[in-house]
Amino acid sequence: MVETALEAVREIMAWEERARKQVQDAEAEAGRIVSDAERAGREQVARARVEAERQAALAVQAAEERGARRAEALLQERAEECRALCRAAEGRLDAAAEYIAGRIVDMPWPL
Repeated sequence: MVETALEAVREIMAWEERARKQVQDAEAEAGRIVSDAERAGREQVARARVEAERQAALAVQAAEERGARRAEALLQERAEECRALCRAAEGRLDAAAEYIAGRIVDMPWPL
């Protein structure tokens, strides 16, 4: 009977050892799963960051192109306004010269 009791204790100890090994294996597997998930998450974040930077660069480029087109249009508008002002000034040049000459002629001499 002592033999049977010792055999039962040995069998229980063997089962406990197998249970401890299964727990260790399960913990190791859980650790690998967590590690793999973290790595996959970091990779996904890195890919998302690269994509976001690419989209931001495209948006900046598009904005710069729109700004350049608007600046060119404004420059052309202002250049035309300047040409119109010059034409208007040229049209009044003769009248201004006559006015100045008239003022000079009407001045008392000697100064």
